[in-house]
Amino acid sequence: MSERVTFIHSGDIHLGAPFRGLRALSSSWADRLATAIPDAYDCVIQACIDETADFLLLAGDIFDTDKPSYAHYRRFLAGMKRLEARGVPVYIIAGNHDPFSNWREVECDLPSNVCLLPSDKPSFVLFEKGGRPSAIIAARGFSTLPKGEDISAGMTRAAAQEACGHDAPFCVGMLHTGLWMDPYKAPTSEKALLAADMDYWALGHIHKRFLIPENDPKIAFCGCAQGRDIKETGARGCLKVTLEKGLPNRVSFIATSQVDWEKLDVDVSSCVGTDAVVSA
Repeated sequence: MSERVTFIHSGDIHLGAPFRGLRALSSSWADRLATAIPDAYDCVIQACIDETADFLLLAGDIFDTDKPSYAHYRRFLAGMKRLEARGVPVYIIAGNHDPFSNWREVECDLPSNVCLLPSDKPSFVLFEKGGRPSAIIAARGFSTLPKGEDISAGMTRAAAQEACGHDAPFCVGMLHTGLWMDPYKAPTSEKALLAADMDYWALGHIHKRFLIPENDPKIAFCGCAQGRDIKETGARGCLKVTLEKGLPNRVSFIATSQVDWEKLDVDVSSCVGTDAVVSA
């Protein structure tokens, strides 16, 4: 039997994010959107169960604020406990919206299956499958660095294996970074990540889905779980990732968004009055 690991890559859920201005336009839509993000999060958890994932990676910005409400924190914990009941580990890093310092205040509440990895330095954790080393997760949460420093520094396959004392079949990196799209937030580069000899980099921060390269992804942004405004169009979700020795990485999209934003061209040239425009 070939060596293989399957996991869900998610992040940028933004529990607690407001949909500003919508209530003034439509109270019914505002109410629907208020539940869209928590429901999208629940879909990420369900995807782990449905796809029999070995583990879940959450690449930052689980919450939209550094002080989430009690209701949103309980919603998050409920999802973690569902996975705990099924023996699914969860590896988390902080993002720029939910910094590590605030996570530390609630770390004691996290279920036993949840591993919160620090932001001040690279950290490594071994995932075992069937009692054998299967994958090493190398991760570092969001951190503001001096100009010229690389947040991925020290996160290589060799460093991961040395830190864990195992030559696991797979090494997976996880960061909350903007790469070239937002180079001032936890900077690193595609070149640096590819040189680290990881099998896969699970990235958060950019809300659009990217696979690099498309046919055998070594670096990926999962995008956000639910689009929050008209700038975040189309279906949003998480990624199912399968790594198997001797084969290209297999990455598939799983939709979790409850409401999809779209930009449409509507011909109103023949309309007379606002009622006709709305009907068009």
